[in-house]
Amino acid sequence: MVAHYAAKHIPRFLLDTKQLVPNMPESEVPRRAQEGFEKAIMALDKELQQLPEVQTGQDQSGSTSVMTLLSKEHIICANTGDSRAVLCHAGEAVALSYDHKPYNPVE
Repeated sequence: MVAHYAAKHIPRFLLDTKQLVPNMPESEVPRRAQEGFEKAIMALDKELQQLPEVQTGQDQSGSTSVMTLLSKEHIICANTGDSRAVLCHAGEAVALSYDHKPYNPVE
């Protein structure tokens, strides 16, 4: 349920942040994308926690995600959980994300 809900609603949360706007200066893309992704994911999580089936414990599903924003000069990737994004560049794999693991001290 959570994965389907997130897939359906994350675009709304991203738009609501007002961080990702058409024709923004390229120099602002990384900062605004990071802020937009973070705000959207946190708002989605807050809304999910308010759903009756989550509050009652009827639904205990979860989800991981990978979201990628492409601009003229940047590739911005956000991930939750242990989802992973990889870009193939000139035949080489380039990591775009790093898994979130509970044993990672930074977490």
